[in-house]
This record gives sequence, C-alpha cells and structure tokens, in this order.
Amino acid sequence: MFNVSIIIPMYNVAHYLQTCVDSVLEQHMDEGAYEVLMIDDGSPDQSRAVADTLAQEHAFISVFSQENKGLGGARNTGIRNAKGKYLVFLDADDILITDSLTKLIALAQENSLDILEFGAHQINELGEVIAIIAKNSEGIVYDGITYYDRVKYMNSACNKLYSRQFLIDSLCTKTHNLLTI
Repeated sequence: MFNVSIIIPMYNVAHYLQTCVDSVLEQHMDEGAYEVLMIDDGSPDQSRAVADTLAQEHAFISVFSQENKGLGGARNTGIRNAKGKYLVFLDADDILITDSLTKLIALAQENSLDILEFGAHQINELGEVIAIIAKNSEGIVYDGITYYDRVKYMNSACNKLYSRQFLIDSLCTKTHNLLTI
C-alpha cells in the first residue's frame, strides 16, 4: 500500500499536466510511497497522449480512460483504483508546494484524521499570487459535522488530504475527525 494516491482528472488540460506532475516530483518522497492516477475523462485534446508519455517516464504514474463523466466521475474512478492510505485530488492546473505533502501526511497520521484541510494560493498565469485561501486554525480538531457547522471552509476537493478508507466507508450517519491548518 502506498502512503498517498494523487488523483488528477484530465479534460482539455494537456498544457498543464507536466507542471502539475513536476510539483508531485518536488515532494521528494520515495517512489514506493506514492502513486499518481491520471484519469482521462474523454478529453478531446492531447491530455491522454501527454499522460501516456509521463507514465512512460515515471513508473508511479498510471493512466485511466473513460467516457466523459465529469469531474466527480473522474475522481470516483481515481478513488476506485487508488491504493494509497490517503488521497489527494489535484486539478491539472494545480501545483503542490515543494515538500508539503509529506508534512500533511505526517500530521494526518499523528492525529488519526479522516480529512485534513490545508490552505491554498490562487495564482494567475504569470505565477503571481492573487488570493490566499487559509484559515489560521492550526491544532483545531472537529468531527465532520461540527466542522461544516462552524468553519468557513474552501469549497474544493483539492485542498484536502483524505483517508481513502474514510471515503470508501463514509456514511452520512458517521462522525469523523477533521483538522484544518
């Protein structure tokens, strides 16, 4: 089992994929600690070809194709095929901050978290930060229901680390631990 599976849906994103995958390489994790699942969601551009090239260059990348099911459908395909203890969803135009993922995984493990929400920077095409989405709530742990009641959270799947088992087993009647940083 890998520590983390990084799921990247693809639809008309060929020109972003190399940079996104490069940011995964900048995590400096052992190759056996993670996998990248690139999900071609019926993209009409060259996304699949770019992903296939990246997979040939890096053994930790697997590419899956499906008829267009939308972003949620592509993520669900990633979840079904993931083998990591934790999951991270990256949109193809997202990049991870260097060496951040190892720290996030350690924090989630130390606190037995089902979901870890972390801050994000919105950048423009020039690489300039145009918005910072973060909440200074380090060390605050809530169950899932309380979290959604009390915290103004970012409505995105891409700024969270998820326990794969939590996503597989989750039912509305369960309460889970969640930490924001």
